[in-house]
Amino acid sequence: MKPRAALAALVATITVFAWQTVSHMALPWHHVTVMSFKNPEAVEKVLVENANDPGMYMLPWADHHDEETMKKATEQWDNGFSMFAAVRPNGSNSMESSLAQQFLWNLLGALLIAFLLGKLNLKGTACKVGITVSFALFTVCVASCQTGSGGALAMPTSPWPLPTP
Repeated sequence: MKPRAALAALVATITVFAWQTVSHMALPWHHVTVMSFKNPEAVEKVLVENANDPGMYMLPWADHHDEETMKKATEQWDNGFSMFAAVRPNGSNSMESSLAQQFLWNLLGALLIAFLLGKLNLKGTACKVGITVSFALFTVCVASCQTGSGGALAMPTSPWPLPTP
């Protein structure tokens, strides 16, 4: 990778990290999508009793190889109570550690895109910007499709809902 491409990746990383900071701290998007429980102590007690390890938990849960339980879980997911949550019974990383990890992931992504753009041998800045925007839109689409409700960018309570895939 050329030094100029590495510098561009670093500038892109700083720009994305700055945007993430503004998006999470100054704009109201996340304030309207992250909710609290009526009785957090009761929810914590139930989760501590039932979630043995840190990880992602889903309710309803079904064995993907069992067609009957999958059908029942899908029906509950569509019409009843459902939950998708990250559970960390033993605490979480510090804010400093989380921010450092986010910066590192941003840098790795920017370096990957810079590497791919260098290998594609594209002519002109507009074409390179177009390819980079395509990568970003692909990432947003994948993230949005993961939860089936628009992902973290547009939860059902968001003022900017996306269509459900």
